[in-house]
Amino acid sequence: LTVLILLIIPISFAHENDTLGVESSLNDSIAVSNDVYFDTNATHDHGAGTVDDPYRELRDGRILDNSVIHLKNGEYDYIQLNEHKNITFIGQSPEKTVINGNGGTLTVKNKLVLANVTVCNLNILNRGNLYATNALFTNSTSSERGGYGGAIYCADVSNNVYLTNCTFTNNYAQYGGAIYLGGGILEANL
Repeated sequence: LTVLILLIIPISFAHENDTLGVESSLNDSIAVSNDVYFDTNATHDHGAGTVDDPYRELRDGRILDNSVIHLKNGEYDYIQLNEHKNITFIGQSPEKTVINGNGGTLTVKNKLVLANVTVCNLNILNRGNLYATNALFTNSTSSERGGYGGAIYCADVSNNVYLTNCTFTNNYAQYGGAIYLGGGILEANL
């Protein structure tokens, strides 16, 4: 009598400190999420958020958890009303695709991916993993939460930041002018 035991270990049991590259994270986000399209040059703001009929304005209610937000070149004013999880922003070009937070905060749990965008006047409260590639972080200030992290604030030891080809200019906070990391991993290939 022969007994065969097959042991299958799901990928979710990978070591918690294993890192994924930004491209891998970006591809994973695209494959399992809702795509929403924006174009500041759209003729009206009553679009369906599709590639052929994009929204014009980047409104918080149009950003759902597990979404990939595609942004054509332009400046998008953004005010967050709700905390989100697993969000990806993909711009057309980092210098010409601008998310202007008007001094607000973008709070994202689990995963935030930023690619080919400028984040301006918007403090990011990262409650998970942040992956940024070809991103510019500029003119952001943190006056809330005791002044931590002008552009990016990570308070928890399990919050990680992975940066590739990113630039930080004119960001201010009492602690961590550009980034405040309360623990976790900061991997930067600038």
